[in-house]
Amino acid sequence: MNSKIELYEAGKKVYSPDMFAVGAANMKHDSVNNIGTIQVPEEQYHGIVTYDGKPVISQSGLKKFDEDAETWSAKIPFIRTRPVVLGSLVDCAVLNSEDLGTYLFPTGKEALGTTTEGKALKALSRKQRKEIIKPNEVNQILANIHKMSEDKEVMGMLNGASTQIQMLDTRHDIGVRGMIDILPSKTSEFGDGICDMKRTGQFLPAQWRAHVFNMRYHWQAAMYLDQFNAICDAHGKPEEKRTKWYFLICSSAAPFGCGINELSEQAIKLGREQYMEAMSKFRRCTQEKEYPNPWKGGMKTIKTYSEK
Repeated sequence: MNSKIELYEAGKKVYSPDMFAVGAANMKHDSVNNIGTIQVPEEQYHGIVTYDGKPVISQSGLKKFDEDAETWSAKIPFIRTRPVVLGSLVDCAVLNSEDLGTYLFPTGKEALGTTTEGKALKALSRKQRKEIIKPNEVNQILANIHKMSEDKEVMGMLNGASTQIQMLDTRHDIGVRGMIDILPSKTSEFGDGICDMKRTGQFLPAQWRAHVFNMRYHWQAAMYLDQFNAICDAHGKPEEKRTKWYFLICSSAAPFGCGINELSEQAIKLGREQYMEAMSKFRRCTQEKEYPNPWKGGMKTIKTYSEK
């Protein structure tokens, strides 16, 4: 069984890791460790639950907690859907190609789950804890990457950038972790900000705007900017601080377009107010060891959208 990161078709190699390398030669991977960021294996990083004796929360975790503290406290394992898996693969391909080894890329009979070869590959993926990416999915990712590589604005964001920067510190008496996807070069037109990369089915502007607030990505923007800037101050690097937040989005549907958009200053301010309120709630609940679900605390009245 060929478990290398290669695809073959009729004896001809049609895939190699180099095909996933968008601007990789021009990137400085995690080159800002000198301002207090960390670098550990990604699986280990996401498994950090305490820091300096304090419980640790991420933006996505804080969102889940704020929506339903009881379910959050149950520590139900996260199920990676296919959109999540493919979004992570785009991140790996563009931002950190070293992690491509965590995927398996089968062809032929191995790509069919009902065949003997396919079943054997599934067993291997479970044993090695690697995701199987089928040929049609690889083609979708390559289409995303091709679009990005042809976009001058996107390449301007990526060239010279630092990528996948892990942050971990204590703020508001709570451990906070966050991973910056893209820290643009200070000399680029995006050098005043931080950028997050998303592969999304909500690609149209009106869809994306609603999705940003539904997923509370404005919390993420405020949290990451606050955390990064605090780390810069703590390590005597005020010149590295950032004030703006960008999204590099790519579509999960044909023709797999891409684009860059900026979150407004007002949206970041709202995100800051809301995430800090949620942090206060998190601190109180963890100290008191009480995690109510959203229906606790009195009768809830279901109103129409026009009611206040």
